[in-house]
Amino acid sequence: MSTMLYLDTARLGQMSPTALKMQCDFVRLMAEDPSSLYTEQFLFEGVTATPEIPQRFPELTRWPGIEGLKQQLRQTFAENTTSDTKVLLASRTTSLMQSGIRSLVAAGRRHLLLTDLTWPPYRKWIQSFARLRRIRLSLLPLRKRIWQQGFTADDVAREILKYVRRNRSDSLFLPAVTHTGIRLPLPTILRSLSDSSTNVRTVIDASQAYGHINTGDWTHLADFTFGGCHKWVRAYLPLGVAFARQQDRARLHRKIVHDPLLQFCDATGTGGGPMETVNVVPLLTAHGAVKDLMPCSEVSRFANAAQEFQPIHQRCPTWSVLSPHRTLCSKIVLLQSESPSVRKLPNQQLRQLLAEHGISATTYGGGVVRISIPRSRLSKPGRIVHLLAAGLGRLDRARKPAIPDRSFSDGHTAKTSGPVGRLSPSSQP
Repeated sequence: MSTMLYLDTARLGQMSPTALKMQCDFVRLMAEDPSSLYTEQFLFEGVTATPEIPQRFPELTRWPGIEGLKQQLRQTFAENTTSDTKVLLASRTTSLMQSGIRSLVAAGRRHLLLTDLTWPPYRKWIQSFARLRRIRLSLLPLRKRIWQQGFTADDVAREILKYVRRNRSDSLFLPAVTHTGIRLPLPTILRSLSDSSTNVRTVIDASQAYGHINTGDWTHLADFTFGGCHKWVRAYLPLGVAFARQQDRARLHRKIVHDPLLQFCDATGTGGGPMETVNVVPLLTAHGAVKDLMPCSEVSRFANAAQEFQPIHQRCPTWSVLSPHRTLCSKIVLLQSESPSVRKLPNQQLRQLLAEHGISATTYGGGVVRISIPRSRLSKPGRIVHLLAAGLGRLDRARKPAIPDRSFSDGHTAKTSGPVGRLSPSSQP
């Protein structure tokens, strides 16, 4: 058994027990009958159409078919959406992001608002697409105001809504939870836009939200919400899931980026047709992982994970917790070393050093480490903190002693649980 302390769910979640069991039994089935009308019926219609399969492969008894999976995902992540909301399944989350942006153009939107909290690869693609299609693109800076000026959730919502109205933006792209753990006040923002006469179309990036926070209280207010099941849902195998609120479904279908798995899943309603060979295993693992998810109500006491990790500084004085205002916190926590020798390390080298001392986590510039823990493991946060502190302590002892660096070249500071740390723009992925 691995002794690695895995704290990198925001990058890739550990496969949940039921997801693993369903994958194993499905692979056994495919070894015997890889492609036949019988297995296709099983995939599309579930065990009710193929009762013999679960007799030989008992873990597949749970499989409800593709339409059943879509219904399960809707009930779990978008319970308040209406019948005009289409559930899309794709092999790549990026395909769904691109489809969401293209749907804005199809709806005649010409002024899109982004914030600097957008995941950089998505931001780069959107900027390129906007130039190509001659769409006006505005960028609202929020990152420094959150990390250095102590903006609250109300402040963030007010700034976004004020910019939309003053500049007459007709579309908005926002992350539900950023890759650095900032949880945006989407219910406030989306409800305000829904109640107004602005008619702003919204695309929401839920890549760090499904399985992490309660998304059911705002997905019905967004026009297009997308994310994946390989992180916090813990399906491990990538499966993109989107909820598209579109009255003109024919127009939406024309704007969906080509994705073989999406085409395969849509064949349940179109009667099929020629298509590429696709990997369908992510459908099974997603279903199993969602079965294992704990309800949000059972983990509400862990809403602010940063508080759970405050003892890190007492146990490892050279490490501090970087924390935004409590109203913006999530289960993603950033730590930063005050040791100059650690801060100078390249990202990959710091990640390697952490692994050598028993910690798996994402690393950024300036000695910043991102830790992210799923709900199931937060049942014993004290033990996680103890193991993390022990690993960081071993890393510090392996480095040369150094006086904490109190001078910062860019003059920016972030709130911490101990001495002031730095979160510069280069520290953001």
